[in-house]
This record gives sequence, C-alpha cells and structure tokens, in this order.
Amino acid sequence: MVGDILDNKDKVEDPLTKQLIDEFPYVTHAGVCEKLVDNKCSVYEDRPTLCDITKVATLRGFDLPTYYRLNATLCNSWIQLNKLDKSFLINMEQFDDFN
Repeated sequence: MVGDILDNKDKVEDPLTKQLIDEFPYVTHAGVCEKLVDNKCSVYEDRPTLCDITKVATLRGFDLPTYYRLNATLCNSWIQLNKLDKSFLINMEQFDDFN
C-alpha cells in the first residue's frame, strides 16, 4: 500500500522510491491516502507516479508483464518467509498468458 511506504519513508533505501515519495503530493493518515474516497482513488486518471505501476515499471526498465511477475515472486517469497497462510500466495500461472 502506498500509504505504508509513505509512513515509513525513513526506512526506504532505494533511490528511485525515495524520489517518488518526495514527489508524492498528497497527505496520508494511518497509511491511507487522502485521495482514497469510498475505497477508490479519486485522482486515478491523474495519479502520482508512485501509484502508477505502468510508469514505475518503465522507470525501472521493465515491461509490465515482467514487472508483475517479479513483484508477484517477491510477494510470494515474503508470504512464505513470514509463514502467512498459503491462501495469500499469488498463482504464478496467471502470468503465463501475458506474453
């Protein structure tokens, strides 16, 4: 969640993420962006780069399918490392049709 990243920005080491955090124009309260209204982004069409996975993937030098796959792999590793319920694991087969 973007709000969690913003609330813990002092722990971020990645230079690109730090830059995107510094450019984030909205306030968060307890991990929730002020632009989240009825559980939807009220500025979605003009959202900040930090919230736009397509732009972030491009800035990181990835095509979108590869970036999705990479993030899903990292999420699954985190879930397993923290011994969370296996129902949270992302089915990696869904990415087979991306290419």
